[in-house]
Amino acid sequence: LMNVSDGVDSLNDGKLDIQVSFRIPGNPETQTFSLNMGEAGQVKGVTQFASDFTTKAVEQDGYPMGYLEAFSIDNTGTITGTYSNGVKEPLAKIALATFTNPAGLDKAGETKFAYSMNSGEANIGEAGLAGKGKINAGLLEMSNVDLADQFTDMIVTQRGFQANSRTITTTDQMIQEVLGLKR
Repeated sequence: LMNVSDGVDSLNDGKLDIQVSFRIPGNPETQTFSLNMGEAGQVKGVTQFASDFTTKAVEQDGYPMGYLEAFSIDNTGTITGTYSNGVKEPLAKIALATFTNPAGLDKAGETKFAYSMNSGEANIGEAGLAGKGKINAGLLEMSNVDLADQFTDMIVTQRGFQANSRTITTTDQMIQEVLGLKR
């Protein structure tokens, strides 16, 4: 770092300090303040008390420092954060989309769909407005899988496991017989 004083550059030995002098109109005295941020690559000039050290941009709103502890979603789709200092603040809003032709959406998985030329453009907006559905916050969705298929897959997997375990048991018995013949 370099200091410039009276038009002369001087090396500042890597220290992050500066002295500024200025005059306020109507005040004959020169005002001076110094700013010392320590040394380059070090954090000695920055001090933080009362919590773990973190350097970040913040705004002061009159409340003590708080961390996000929980969040909730209401029926309008507003996501509200609850902070450790008691502050509750809206963080975001969930948007819903409608399509001119929902049957024209491309199936992209079991319960996922994608835009296509047949579906028309997505009309994105707030829940409950302009024909959009509503959000039922705090409710559980019923199962959206076919139980018969899931049970069938589970039984097939279990039978395969049983067959493999019998194979291992039979192989173990054969090895024991071979070892018995050697004696």
